[in-house]
Amino acid sequence: MRDIVFLVADNDMEQTIKGLMSRPDDLGIRPVTYDIYRHPQRDAGCWNVAHDFLRPFHRQYQYAMVLFDHHGSGQEKKSVEKLQDKLEERLSKNGWPDRSRVIIFQPELEIWVWSVSPIVDRVLGWAARTPDLRSWLRRKKLLRSNQVKPDDPKEVMLQALREVQKHPSSAYFKQLAEQVPVDGCEDAGFLRFRETLQRWFPPST
Repeated sequence: MRDIVFLVADNDMEQTIKGLMSRPDDLGIRPVTYDIYRHPQRDAGCWNVAHDFLRPFHRQYQYAMVLFDHHGSGQEKKSVEKLQDKLEERLSKNGWPDRSRVIIFQPELEIWVWSVSPIVDRVLGWAARTPDLRSWLRRKKLLRSNQVKPDDPKEVMLQALREVQKHPSSAYFKQLAEQVPVDGCEDAGFLRFRETLQRWFPPST
């Protein structure tokens, strides 16, 4: 039996998970065996039928985690907390009692990109530029002076890439997940992700 199966909505999420899971010490967990599946119906598919998708795997993995965007799920008018609880309830009834977790990105995965680390500037092509990335975002009114993360993280990321003539790529998500320090991230979804893994897979003694 392998440790965990991840069900994600797209390749950006898959690459993010791969990058993070390559850093067990930074996450505060032991090395983990895992597999990642992408749902063909993306965010809405993860919400609607993750329990059906994962049911055949319940004897092959100790735990299951489902990750998808709130925006695009078709459930944007409902709270992330209620959606997570509801889907975990469905998973529990379909072979995963007390061994599944749902992480919904609010509003979308790109919210994890916007760390204050200079690694973000480098990966997105903004290293050594004047103005720097965050100054440019504020000048363009894409980031308010009191904000750490933009309101529309996906669109802002795309605009930042267009400004330096870089094409969007899932590789950026993997690079960021491999390199950006995790201790300073206060996003609720990330904290839920890390705390769950720490509970399931505590460091080896």
